[in-house]
Amino acid sequence: MGRREFIKDVPNRLTGLIIGLVIYGNAEYLADAVPSEFGDFVGNNMMLIGQILIGISLLKLAVDGYLVATEDDGEKKI
Repeated sequence: MGRREFIKDVPNRLTGLIIGLVIYGNAEYLADAVPSEFGDFVGNNMMLIGQILIGISLLKLAVDGYLVATEDDGEKKI
């Protein structure tokens, strides 16, 4: 993966991050919208899904950034 491909891929990773933040932030309000016996279950699971999306997006962005930064010049010429 070269720098250009990494730069093209950054908006996709940021989209995952933003969606995760929206899900995490709205989990409490969504839990209030469902029946009371499922409220805690839905709230906890939505927070978990949001945290997983945020973590995966950040991890993928960090790994791809590291790979681009440490890419050898010899690999580009082949």
